[in-house]
Amino acid sequence: IELVPCVQTLAHLNQFFQWEHINSQYADLADVLHVGREETYTLIDQMLASLSSCFTTKRIHLGMDEAYDLGRGHYLDQVGLRPKTDIMLDHLARIKTLCDRYDLEPIIWDDMFFSWYNQVGEGEKIAIPEGISLMYWDYYQHNTQAYLDKIAQRRSLGAQVSFAGGAWRWTGYTPHHRKTLVASLAGLEAARQTGIQEVMATAWGDDSSESPFEVAVFGLVLYSYLDSNADYVEEEFSQWLSFFTGLSLSDWLKQGELDLLPEWDQLACIDVTPSKYFFYQDLLLPMFMPQIESMDVDYGARMAKLAVDFDAMEGGNPAVNQFYSDYALCLANKWNLPYLIWQAYHAHDRQTLAELVHGRLPQLIADYDRVLQSRRQVWLQEANPFGLEILEYRIGGLMTRTQAVISRLKDYLSGRVDSLPELEEARLNPLPTDQSDFKPAVNYNRALRTMSRSRMTW
Repeated sequence: IELVPCVQTLAHLNQFFQWEHINSQYADLADVLHVGREETYTLIDQMLASLSSCFTTKRIHLGMDEAYDLGRGHYLDQVGLRPKTDIMLDHLARIKTLCDRYDLEPIIWDDMFFSWYNQVGEGEKIAIPEGISLMYWDYYQHNTQAYLDKIAQRRSLGAQVSFAGGAWRWTGYTPHHRKTLVASLAGLEAARQTGIQEVMATAWGDDSSESPFEVAVFGLVLYSYLDSNADYVEEEFSQWLSFFTGLSLSDWLKQGELDLLPEWDQLACIDVTPSKYFFYQDLLLPMFMPQIESMDVDYGARMAKLAVDFDAMEGGNPAVNQFYSDYALCLANKWNLPYLIWQAYHAHDRQTLAELVHGRLPQLIADYDRVLQSRRQVWLQEANPFGLEILEYRIGGLMTRTQAVISRLKDYLSGRVDSLPELEEARLNPLPTDQSDFKPAVNYNRALRTMSRSRMTW
């Protein structure tokens, strides 16, 4: 096993830039490094020196993806407007010199030459420094030809090309294993057809790594299976999963059913995230009221059944199974509460409001607490404690907010206030530009914006 360090030397440095003195010293704009400055290359040199001292491999992945604002901040003020490709190539050449100092073999992501935010023009010739490999990352396409076309495009630059797909664990607490399966089958087949020798399964942690790391094992076993078998046979793959993880293919896909219900089109709805926005959205100020109203399945009953299924699983990690059982039960209670409160308030149905105040709302606090306890247990099994506090703040905040909603409704029921302004405002479509014809569920993956449209920081 060769362990290869993966770092960022251009963008995605917002965690590093959390420190104000670091931000002022190294940031250009947003999460992008201020390139072209000696201080920046001293920093990168220190990074390379540190990694060279603790890894035996000579290979290093330098990142450099999604630098949307490259050269558009302090760099623009000091140097002037330059094409992003030119800035990128200058930066690459400088870093290649640093890598040579430590006898390192650098790999970078490909998108700064081919994506919408910095696309090489047709017929434009660029020269990537010799000795730098490109890694084409893509985990979105569902057909092999799309990957074949992009691999050919990347090879036109003359660099060695490898491929990175994804084990979809970054869509909230619910992993999208169906997406992993469909995109990986297409992408790895393209890699096989074009003779690519090395592939990577990425497992990002967007929005605070809500899902357990262990859910990425589904994608890792899939990559292993496809590396060892010329064709995908579902029954055989299920046997691989059972052998390595104790869970069958159908068991694993149940995790994804918190979002992708079996009744829905499994490709057309493959990216929807109802579990995330139902879990987080406010009880009095919900963003996704239209999705509750248009839900064509009894989502609560479906979640209650999934909770029973997770409880009954004998294989896999018991702590992960328990977490998903608790999460499903919480969703079974929470998902339509904002709509029920809204309806009862506008119908002047005080009895229903009182029943919610004394029944499902206090139960929701207990449900959230169980989710927090079981997610904490899994986190501390898998990872350092750093970052767990974010999920604790979020779920703890949901518990406190639920108690506050109970108090607000009690004030209304007792006559202490004669109206609730939170429930008087019109409910607007949260995604008016969404082109999908499917109304019961959408894709939305931002916890804090779902909890409140008021800014939580400045």
